[in-house]
Amino acid sequence: MNNVRAFIHRTTISCWKCDSETPIIYPVRPPNNNFEEDFKPEWLGNYEVNPDQDVAMGIALEKKYSWYRKGYSYTREEEVYANFCGWCDVLQGNWFISKHIFMLRADGVELDFSEYIDYETSYDAIIEGSDEDKERKESIVEKQECPKFGFNHSVNHCPCNPNYQREGYCQHCFTALKPFKITNDWKDRKYHKKCWKKLVDEGRYSCDNCGKTCNDFLQKFCDCPEELFD
Repeated sequence: MNNVRAFIHRTTISCWKCDSETPIIYPVRPPNNNFEEDFKPEWLGNYEVNPDQDVAMGIALEKKYSWYRKGYSYTREEEVYANFCGWCDVLQGNWFISKHIFMLRADGVELDFSEYIDYETSYDAIIEGSDEDKERKESIVEKQECPKFGFNHSVNHCPCNPNYQREGYCQHCFTALKPFKITNDWKDRKYHKKCWKKLVDEGRYSCDNCGKTCNDFLQKFCDCPEELFD
């Protein structure tokens, strides 16, 4: 778990349904797991984290802002944390609010992110391929002394894997999975596509028991009993 700070821009928009002026918030935190005391404008448009990714942020915001809560988005066909109109109580789409913020920035408007909220989260905000990602991987590799490798060292079979049984995290490298396009498909995946390809190319995914070689990162490895890999 990490103690982090989300920074909040508060403004108003016209509700898309009743056209009344209603308050909204636009919360973000940087793409790292550090506790940042001050907001930096360069985070915007640079993989900033929002409640769609970090659910703990949404939970914390809901406790502070009366018009912000979880509700059903008919556009995305799922429950999301979002702003609601203070007059007609209709959900204000996150995509439209993001677009509104983008247009303000494009017009040179300096956004005020002086409001913030501190909370605890397990969401890993480090971007794959970033300097922080490379440093962490090097540090973990240096510390690992596990005799297992390949299949036995991943796919939830090895507790020394830092992502052991963590939903939404790659079971080979040490970063969070990212969705394809705008879907939430990482909930059912265990690998980044290139991580799986690397394992297969290295010949590390052949079952010692049945000899099967798996080349599909979305499928189960083989049908051998789970206890064989304990």
